[in-house]
Amino acid sequence: MTASKPPPTYSYCRCSFFLTAKQLHDTLKDMHGNHKYRQLVFYLEACEGGSMFRGILEDDINVYAVTSANYNEFPYGTYCENDSNIPCFGDEFSVNWMEDSDRQDVTLETLGEQFELVKGLTVHSHVRRYGNVSIGDEPVSWFHGFHKNMLRTSESSTKFNESHHHRSSWPSRDVKLMQLQKMKLLGLHSAAVNHEISRIQENRRRIEEVFASLVNQLVSGQNTRRQVLKERSSLKNLDCHDDVVRAFDSICIDINKHDYALKYMYVLNNLCTKFNDSAKIIKAMRTTCSGTRAYF
Repeated sequence: MTASKPPPTYSYCRCSFFLTAKQLHDTLKDMHGNHKYRQLVFYLEACEGGSMFRGILEDDINVYAVTSANYNEFPYGTYCENDSNIPCFGDEFSVNWMEDSDRQDVTLETLGEQFELVKGLTVHSHVRRYGNVSIGDEPVSWFHGFHKNMLRTSESSTKFNESHHHRSSWPSRDVKLMQLQKMKLLGLHSAAVNHEISRIQENRRRIEEVFASLVNQLVSGQNTRRQVLKERSSLKNLDCHDDVVRAFDSICIDINKHDYALKYMYVLNNLCTKFNDSAKIIKAMRTTCSGTRAYF
């Protein structure tokens, strides 16, 4: 599963739904309670991916979760400079573990060994793991499957290492913008490219204004407002968070169409922590976001 997500909401790019931390947690708990797996390995490539599991995932439901980034940072796309004019061929974390699985004898390599190797290769974000980490002692092949390895030669390893060092990486949240800026530098479709860059930057500014206005309406005092807008904390109230994220998507900004809003979902978590009252927060949204849906 790969995509860009906020803390702690996982968004499927350009689709009609998203998955909150509560939904994911409830689903895993239900699957475990109904004996739908013995052990489950979950690799998540997403912005602030650790926020989906940090302080939430228990260690007694036999889930081993690995994320491309911790709870407050975004991962990077990779192979972004290429001859195909494709922004990025993959994500740094996912490419690293898939290339490792192709290179290694996965019947011998353990999940823990792969985690340590991939953590070292993923230089733009902090790979993390959660849940029952003892599952990391088991072979990769038990979960990824097994295939006859054709790449276990010193020559192949050398080529892999060389390709890794020459990979170009872009922040996953800014891939589209960076691709446009690259086209601008090359003088391609200048007028249309400049218009699209300006549109993206203006959308981002407006999205930031929505969150600031919501906080200003609910919170008194500049220092407290500043704290709510900047602090990133673990998710503690799953129900409130789930309610306000869905309300924000319905009332304020369509998250799947304007995924830059995902960057600031932690603000909604902070409001839940402060007030523990989803109804109060949603009421403020109706006032703050009056008319914003017409723009977004």
